Amino acid sequence: MSDLSIPTYGSADSGSVSPIDFEPLAGSVIVLAYDNVGEVGGVSIEARELRNDRGGVSRGALAGVKQDEYRSNNSFIKAEELPELLKAFSALLAVNSNPTKFSNFEVKYKTHEDFEIIAFNSRNGISYVVRSGTAQVFLQRQHLLRIVEMLNVVWKKIESLQ
Repeated sequence: MSDLSIPTYGSADSGSVSPIDFEPLAGSVIVLAYDNVGEVGGVSIEARELRNDRGGVSRGALAGVKQDEYRSNNSFIKAEELPELLKAFSALLAVNSNPTKFSNFEVKYKTHEDFEIIAFNSRNGISYVVRSGTAQVFLQRQHLLRIVEMLNVVWKKIESLQ
């Protein structure tokens, strides 16, 4: 697998139903299907599909960030967001020097449900943070590459369900 395989979002209709629409109501049935894809540096990725008995379907990735035993958070990344998120990973991984005329910089990307990736300058060169809500972990380049691989696994799973 190449380092930065970015899917194109084409015919994959993962359903535009938000996971919030899957809050269990009295007398309703919810089906949650998932595959644990992997974990690296405190970031876990799952492929997920939620179905309700009204015909709603939502597919995507659940990204968990565990900062420590007291602080962790999950963000659901809808299938429609995955291609742009993977492009953002590519853009952040391409940063190899300060792109500004200032001493310090941050390059950020954030999904609708608060999954955020950040590249910034540090004494050791370019550093990275992955954040979900208030939980964050500091990662190295190889960790981000592994997250890209895991998100591509999720994308291929979603594509196979069409």
